[in-house]
Amino acid sequence: MLNNRINYLMEVLNADNVDIAQLSGFDQSNVSRMRSGARAPARNGKSINRFLDGVLKFAENTGKTELLCSSVGIPADSEAGELRDLLMDWLYEDTKPAVRLRTQKYDEAGTMFGDKLNNVMKIADFSGAALSKAVNIDPSYLSRMRGGKRLLNNRSKVLERMCGVLIDRIKERLGQAKLAELVGIPADQLISSPLLLADWLLDTHSSVGKNPLSQLISRIELMGFDSEMPVPEMNEDEFSQLLNEDCEWYKGIEGLREAVVRFLYSACCRSGSELLLYSDQSMEWMNGDYHLKWLTLMGGVLRNGVRIKIIHNIERSSAELLEAIASWLPLYMSGLIEPFYCTKRLGERFCRTMFIDKEKACIEGSCVRSFEDSCEYRYITDKDMLALRQEEYEYLLEFSRPLIQIEQGVQEPSEDSIRRKIGNVQICIESSSVVLNKLSEPQYSFRFDHPLLLGSFMNFVI
Repeated sequence: MLNNRINYLMEVLNADNVDIAQLSGFDQSNVSRMRSGARAPARNGKSINRFLDGVLKFAENTGKTELLCSSVGIPADSEAGELRDLLMDWLYEDTKPAVRLRTQKYDEAGTMFGDKLNNVMKIADFSGAALSKAVNIDPSYLSRMRGGKRLLNNRSKVLERMCGVLIDRIKERLGQAKLAELVGIPADQLISSPLLLADWLLDTHSSVGKNPLSQLISRIELMGFDSEMPVPEMNEDEFSQLLNEDCEWYKGIEGLREAVVRFLYSACCRSGSELLLYSDQSMEWMNGDYHLKWLTLMGGVLRNGVRIKIIHNIERSSAELLEAIASWLPLYMSGLIEPFYCTKRLGERFCRTMFIDKEKACIEGSCVRSFEDSCEYRYITDKDMLALRQEEYEYLLEFSRPLIQIEQGVQEPSEDSIRRKIGNVQICIESSSVVLNKLSEPQYSFRFDHPLLLGSFMNFVI
């Protein structure tokens, strides 16, 4: 009933009648009558709209907007107007069909999330009522998650709490092995970092994982003797004027592109240098026609023997990560690039880019996420500042692991490994890593140990 849902909102926010009444602009007796059921305001009427105004203002003032959204199953990234409409829908849900997710993509992702959650709950031997009580959420909210009608996002504190509760319960019941088999991530890693379970629940590709994995396997299978550096030759006249560029600040995405062209061309003109690359902002700035220019310059850098260390952003689905690896693989085959991933989790508010040429320059920029096109990127050439940025980068490397290890020849799998052969590529899954052996000439092995990738290969093989 409506009054039960109003009471639930008040309890979630830990608000009293006076709090909401003051922000709503009416007497607290109105709130009291709504809570008791003595007054049932009409949907979209003046009273309920003022009440919702008070609820949303209180949530914003107390920093509980995300808690409010997660508690009633509303996407936390909803715009203000949409948030209000969805909250109205939730209050009057008994009189209309349940609020649907906003797109077909959300429907499909929600269904997969619900199926995975149900399987984990079976291993934990958790009923819906028991889990909702342990996580402190409304049982109907959990029910919608399990039915695929509600999908949390990767910043949800509810999801983080729920995964922690599930992991603890599974440990108590000695079900770690079953969970590891389901998720495809070693049990010790899941137990030490429950957020890996959250990543798996939200990964819409990991249950099949076939398309991106097939793309990667096909790329490996087709590699020949002449495929190590399939990048265009560079027209030096196009870039030579950049050597005399003295600009210090570049603005927005177009500015970043100009700065990177200058940075890479400068590295192309010298041998024996080393580049240190890190960026956790969206890589959309590399799309379109610019990607060919970037690839041309990267080819020139590698042909000149410049070594590169890059810390990749892996805060994404395993499918996106596999697609990125497949696209970078021809450059990796030069043997001059060391790819890493950082074990420190990515921040949620800001993004940072830091490209360092140890002998020459650094591009750096920081901004609030989604404001990359107004970010100002600084082109640094001062030697002392370069040394400091290099020191910062080396600190990040201390918390990083190799994303992929490439070796010539085939690695022999252990006796207890899981194996599958696809074309000329052998997949060997060990307890904490997976190796892809290219069996045709030239033979190579590719080793991965990131838990999400391990899970994707496990699900693919099984």
